[in-house]
Amino acid sequence: MKEEIEVALEGLEFYAYHGLYEEETRTGNRFIVDLKVSYPKTNYLRDDISEVVDYVKLFQIVKREMEIPSKLLEIVAQKIVDAIFNLYPNITSAEAAVSKMNPPFGSLCNKSKVTIRRVNE
Repeated sequence: MKEEIEVALEGLEFYAYHGLYEEETRTGNRFIVDLKVSYPKTNYLRDDISEVVDYVKLFQIVKREMEIPSKLLEIVAQKIVDAIFNLYPNITSAEAAVSKMNPPFGSLCNKSKVTIRRVNE
């Protein structure tokens, strides 16, 4: 029997300066990040953080990437996924969804959202 573990961080909120337009990079905006990471459960779990993906480290990756302004949300999500795979090369998948709250469209829009999911095959 094959088992997998999924770790998720949902609703991580940041104020950041991502955006294509000058006003967005000057005034900033509120962003929400959702993250999922899956990896194989290879043995009987013990109560030891070294055997699992540490969600505190995942949070630190997201926080670090959110502090670096990018023009595109796709780049932010890609950098988050890349960093997770660099830290945990044994994972089977990682997904980062980055939402910009109330994007400046000149019309009502709750959020714009970009999701990148990488599967290690």
